[in-house]
Amino acid sequence: MNNPESNSRKRTTSFLVGKKTTLAIAILSVCALCVFVVGMVIPFGVDFYNYRQGHRAYLRAECEDAIAFFEKVTGRNRLWDIAHIAERSEQERAECTAFQEAVNAVKGGDESSAVMAYLDFVKKYPGGPLSPVAKERVRDLFTAIGSQPDNLASVATCLEINTLRNWVSADNEADIWAPFYGGCARVYEREGLDNKAFEWYYGLMTEFPEHPRALAAVSSLEKDPRMACFQIDRLRTDSVMGASFPDFVPTLYLRCGQWFEGNDFYVDAYGFYRDFLTYYPEHSLREQVIERLLQNPVACERTADFQATDSHPAASFLPDIYFSCA
Repeated sequence: MNNPESNSRKRTTSFLVGKKTTLAIAILSVCALCVFVVGMVIPFGVDFYNYRQGHRAYLRAECEDAIAFFEKVTGRNRLWDIAHIAERSEQERAECTAFQEAVNAVKGGDESSAVMAYLDFVKKYPGGPLSPVAKERVRDLFTAIGSQPDNLASVATCLEINTLRNWVSADNEADIWAPFYGGCARVYEREGLDNKAFEWYYGLMTEFPEHPRALAAVSSLEKDPRMACFQIDRLRTDSVMGASFPDFVPTLYLRCGQWFEGNDFYVDAYGFYRDFLTYYPEHSLREQVIERLLQNPVACERTADFQATDSHPAASFLPDIYFSCA
């Protein structure tokens, strides 16, 4: 037989147990949520602090410090990237790493590689906040007191001459670019690329003819004329060369003749001596050239070159040729 009072107590007990269970679940859920939130908020706070410190160092171009802070962010696993802190840290870390390569090259004394690293950096991150800093660092490498622009020359940096001249401007441009041009010429000489080396020497002599490095270039080409011999007509007809270095091309004709003669290319040597006497018949080197010509075995076969016209400026020494060939 059912007892109404007993049934009532059972229903009350079940209700209370249900409420307690629900309350317990709710409390556990809240606790779990709190743990989850705290577990997310605290690491985010740490990430945000490290990113902010790294970002400030990044903007100051203090990339070594910035990288250390960014790596504290990027080196940690997370469920999701709140506010894209990790993504931004990785982007700025990559940019700073590229910038730091140039900084480290300067510290290591490899300034030519540093210039190239800054150039590559600006190409890769043209709109970044560090690009103006990179350009300024390049300017400093070229213009700072005690700088040696010729030591900044390499095949890579020489190819970037137009960009470098756009970045680096100063009142004493000749003192910057004349040494750099000379450095590029020597770089290409060491590489065995005489034609390219000559172009740098030529640019040095025609763009900065008053600079001492231009005189040094003239001296180098006179001592080792190989690369200039094949450009001698271009040099002879250049107005700057004629005005600034009036004795250079006549001397070059003699040196080229001697060089070809020394390598048993007598026909080529004869051609340089003949052209000297054609273009510079009154030059002070005339007697030396005639002496070399009289010893050249080809001269005996080519006397007609000077008989073509009675007014040929070199015709006066024909009797000497006839005598030596007899």
